[in-house]
Amino acid sequence: MERVALEVAWDNTPAKELPVPRYFFDLFEDEQSTRDQVGSDFPDLEAATADAARALVEYARDMVTHAGNIVPVAFHIRNEAGVTVINVKLELSARLAPGIGTAAPGPLQH
Repeated sequence: MERVALEVAWDNTPAKELPVPRYFFDLFEDEQSTRDQVGSDFPDLEAATADAARALVEYARDMVTHAGNIVPVAFHIRNEAGVTVINVKLELSARLAPGIGTAAPGPLQH
């Protein structure tokens, strides 16, 4: 079944049916990958990219809450032909300032 969107005409001409592209979000986390077998419909690549970015931010929020280290995570977005059309990657890092140890801080000194 073909997915279509209706193009609205403001001059009362008949609406045209336009194909809705499907994009597949393959997840790459650390050294593991998960291939999207189902895909999602978006009006264009820009909308798919924005959705991928939002998903990565949510993923990072969960990782910060549940674990100390965050590994790079990315979506490689493929079109219906199986061609990767864009990569959306999120990397977060935390580094101690020079001279700061890893021991837990002691009581505050005033």
